[in-house]
Amino acid sequence: MTKLLYGTVGALIGALATSAVFLSLSSPTSAPTPEPAPSPAADALPIQPLSEAEQAEEDRFLELRLGAEGVPKVEPLKDAGNVRYSDCPKTPELVAWLGKPGNAISARRRDMNDYLVTTNVLATKDCTCTGKMIPVDTLTRFETRLMEEAKVANVEDVVTHPMRDEARVMRWQVEDLCGGRL
Repeated sequence: MTKLLYGTVGALIGALATSAVFLSLSSPTSAPTPEPAPSPAADALPIQPLSEAEQAEEDRFLELRLGAEGVPKVEPLKDAGNVRYSDCPKTPELVAWLGKPGNAISARRRDMNDYLVTTNVLATKDCTCTGKMIPVDTLTRFETRLMEEAKVANVEDVVTHPMRDEARVMRWQVEDLCGGRL
């Protein structure tokens, strides 16, 4: 009997608390009215127009292609037939060799592949998938040669940052040559 009494009282208290919450939410007079947020422009200083020299400097900065200084210009091909690398079909061997992003081996191999792809497109002036797909045996030989030159046993120990930076610069040349994205 005591358990029943306590259970009933608890249920009544819970019901009253729940109804009080719902009534307070639905009653427009009980809710405080929020104050409007101050406008960010109200506190801001007035913007002064740029002088001609400042505007010229701003325009020069906005046109900047970081890293492209000193890159020889490449004449665009008339009928490049550009196909984006991402649209080219990859062989299962290439997909397996490149691996999934997120580890050191995959990062090094992608740097090597990017370097060889951009080098090959510039050398052959072939903007199609044929010029952008490097055979896996070529990639493997290149990887082995880099490991031998660096005197390391693991590909993750090969330093490929300079190669990646050079591939980035050559990418701009390839995009100029092919008239579109690599």
